[in-house]
Amino acid sequence: MMSLLNPRNFANHLRRRRLRLGPEIVQVDFLGTRILVKAREDVGQSMALGSFELDDLKYFFSTIRSDDSIFDIGANVGAYSIPLARSFPKANIFAFEPIPLNYSLILASSRINRVTNLSVFESCISDKSGTESFSIAEDSAYSSLIDTRRKGVFETVSVQTISIEDFCSQNSCIPNILKIDVEGAEMKVLKGASNIFSDSRFSPRMVMIELYDQNLRMFDTSIGDIVSIMSFYGYKASVIANGKKRPFEEAHHNIYYNVFFEK
Repeated sequence: MMSLLNPRNFANHLRRRRLRLGPEIVQVDFLGTRILVKAREDVGQSMALGSFELDDLKYFFSTIRSDDSIFDIGANVGAYSIPLARSFPKANIFAFEPIPLNYSLILASSRINRVTNLSVFESCISDKSGTESFSIAEDSAYSSLIDTRRKGVFETVSVQTISIEDFCSQNSCIPNILKIDVEGAEMKVLKGASNIFSDSRFSPRMVMIELYDQNLRMFDTSIGDIVSIMSFYGYKASVIANGKKRPFEEAHHNIYYNVFFEK
């Protein structure tokens, strides 16, 4: 539990309180970019405080090559996409975000930062193409194809879905890097890319997947299931723990959420 007796913790507590009470949308400086965020949501507040997934972002960026094709699946407000596009101007970044306001914020932030190598799609990556019901949570980072019950549901909408394979076929591209953060629907994303993963000529070099059992259980799967299928495809799992890359072990489950899979 955070101790407010610690001056730094107390200062951050006050900053979070000011963010919650202030404007809903604010511009923050984050990793050398200016990004529009939702100041009353967890991700936006962490970005405003400069503390959002910094170790994971640092390692993620270290794996990027200048001309990579990168898919940001579940982009939220662009914490990964915008800095990637700014830092790697020759790379092609594809951001997928089904929530209309988040999608619009990424587009606006891309213009603020004058990036031209970022394509944003208001769609949901899944195991098949079509339409599906989508639960938008009161804090949008917790939204998913199923209500995971971690936050209250603000609205249920119909969203366009597309599989990675269909998207790649339609756009003549193959991802070198995947980031998947879809609140429990991660297995659906992987199933929609099974042919790509099965072919060593096209399989991504690195895949970062957010894994949390409470979310995964709502989709009748688990961390172990995801690790097993990625192992079947030839990937080894690791996490960034205390700033260092370590093999992903059962003791890390539900403590370190972002898991890196590399061949």
